Amino acid sequence: MLPLVTTTMLFSMYVGEGEGLLRDLFSRARQAAPALIMLDEVDAVGGVLVLGATNRPQAMDAALLRPGRFDSLLYVPPPDEAGRLQVLQVHTRGMPLGADVDLAAVAADTQLYTGAELSGMCREAAMEALREDLHGAADVCARHFATARRNARPPALNATMLLTYEHWGRRQGDRSTTRAAPVTGVVTSTTQAAVGSLGSFV
Repeated sequence: MLPLVTTTMLFSMYVGEGEGLLRDLFSRARQAAPALIMLDEVDAVGGVLVLGATNRPQAMDAALLRPGRFDSLLYVPPPDEAGRLQVLQVHTRGMPLGADVDLAAVAADTQLYTGAELSGMCREAAMEALREDLHGAADVCARHFATARRNARPPALNATMLLTYEHWGRRQGDRSTTRAAPVTGVVTSTTQAAVGSLGSFV
């Protein structure tokens, strides 16, 4: 005969307290094993939205794209010139930039760069400036950005790959409940051209 586990409310108005209640419930059940835990109205716990991202959409299992799993497809292209400028501004915030640094020109010259690649270039430019002055007093100048760009690997994306991603996004969008549409703005994640999905596992 299974021991009785007392009724416990798993929801709380205080942040973090619900997780503590759930942890305590399972801890008590382990101590009293064998035990049975019944979650009433589990849909309130299990009805969640899931967001997934990939830079290899062609490798996704078709089972993940069935209705009821990932229902909506959203193609996120690499940042455009305005987006790249915003990424550069974010990653150079607090960085002592020289008067000759033109972030708009850097953004215009880094087509197909992802947010992660732009972030890496900013870090490498700062390291170049630090190598010249180990005390960190030197400004990060245009030559440091040029060196960082020269030493960096070429962008992982190319025009052919981008067309493939766009075609996949359109094809999958026709099958989903929501049409895939390009999203503009700042992309600072490490995904190169993410084809993400929103849905619920029910």
